Amino acid sequence: MSSPSISLQDVISQCQNQRWEEMPMHFPFKDPAPLILMVACRQTHEENSEYSLEEFNDKLLTTIETLASLFNCVNLADFLGAYILAKIQVKDDQVAAKIDEYVKKHAAVLGWMLQDESVPEEIKKATIENFPFITEVTLTPKEEIPNQMQCVVQ
Repeated sequence: MSSPSISLQDVISQCQNQRWEEMPMHFPFKDPAPLILMVACRQTHEENSEYSLEEFNDKLLTTIETLASLFNCVNLADFLGAYILAKIQVKDDQVAAKIDEYVKKHAAVLGWMLQDESVPEEIKKATIENFPFITEVTLTPKEEIPNQMQCVVQ
């Protein structure tokens, strides 16, 4: 089973006022904490002119790409939760398109989340609202999903 992970709300409330330099970007990817931290700091960025919006978006894109490259190592619900959070808060079309691209890439596996009773209804609803294409994908057969991800789709 997956290890317990910090809730999105915990991370956001702990990290909202941190500066970029203080952020623990070396998190082990048991959850998509760095992405959540980046997105949580979006609100801080509004009052903090130290970083331009371009710099913020560059950092966010880099983190999204890192998380996507580690897709097989993260808890699927956390992965999806972080991308939903990012999609809701991001204000840049290029970054939003990149988020869609990664979710599309993994939609055949992520689609199982919509059928999993342990996934909260709010996550399912937010998934469909932010990534409507996920309801149209052909799901990867469960036996073809790597073992470390099986616990999510049994």
